[in-house]
Amino acid sequence: LTKMQGKYTLEPVCIFGIKSDFKPNIFFLDERRILFPAGHNIVELNIDEKNEEKAQKFYPGLEGSDGITAMALSPTRSYLAVCEKAERALCSIFDVKTMKRRRVLTSNEYVSPEFVSVAFAPQHEKNYIITLCGHPDWNLIYWQWDKPRCIHYQILGKKHAVYQCSFYPSDDNSMVVTGNNIFKFYKLQEGVLKATQGQIAKKEQH
Repeated sequence: LTKMQGKYTLEPVCIFGIKSDFKPNIFFLDERRILFPAGHNIVELNIDEKNEEKAQKFYPGLEGSDGITAMALSPTRSYLAVCEKAERALCSIFDVKTMKRRRVLTSNEYVSPEFVSVAFAPQHEKNYIITLCGHPDWNLIYWQWDKPRCIHYQILGKKHAVYQCSFYPSDDNSMVVTGNNIFKFYKLQEGVLKATQGQIAKKEQH
């Protein structure tokens, strides 16, 4: 219980449990700290055995949203993306060092109330991310989050549900989307997302 501007407010000190209805949902910030969703927050927990307090810090969800649906940590662990369910899906970008919310992404290019997956660009995490819309859109969206703006989106089709989007490890312009009976490759070319033919090597028989 804290007093601010003459008013008392309740602030969380410790949250038990973990939100387990999406994956991945646990990330290592370093050898001693982990991030995970619990309730309407992302919890930062120090798991060092020498830290007797096991203090928690919190990245709060947006007021009025209906819960966290996806999260991602940037390759250098500098930024955290937190997606939330709302009338139109939202994605917040946090600066991990300051724990401040830098941007909130939303667009008229979709009507889905939730993002089911999110990923940072491997080479330019300070600029770009992709999000994957759930029902009814099933759109893959490429964002320039530091502006913020939607660069382009690709309608994936409604025949199969898709669950995860990711970048190629060394290419900001190449992406993969996976789901039920789906493994699709996309490439950003001249500002447009286009489907491409991916290469999957067959496992050798022994």
